[in-house]
Amino acid sequence: MKKSVFQGLLALYGGFIGTVLVDGVLFRTLHWPGGCFILSVVVPLLVSLLFIFLAIYIFKYGALNAYVEKGLSVAKHLRNTEGIAFIFFALAICGFLFRHLHWPGGSLIVMLSCFTLMNLSLLAGILGCIFFVKKK
Repeated sequence: MKKSVFQGLLALYGGFIGTVLVDGVLFRTLHWPGGCFILSVVVPLLVSLLFIFLAIYIFKYGALNAYVEKGLSVAKHLRNTEGIAFIFFALAICGFLFRHLHWPGGSLIVMLSCFTLMNLSLLAGILGCIFFVKKK
């Protein structure tokens, strides 16, 4: 599949998920029937599929692939950091869903995943500076 077609499908699917998510929050806020089902079953399934598509896109067309193919080890570490951050971002989304539905463990999931994402962002920034900024 071409990169532009893949990007178009991702954008379309992401818009669809956003619409379903907003509808679920609206239904849940107004106490209409189906709001809890949309937020607890439909949205996690749709977001899981989106994360699978995004993971395929990142590892197939990611910006760091050209550097990894040249054998640069720092780019490999950055790509691994990107993949791990992707997983913890998915956990953060699940944690926010747990918090919204008042299920136990939501606060812990959000706290741990956001703390890990913060540290991974710092690590990626340091590795990026080492890799992309040349010393004069």
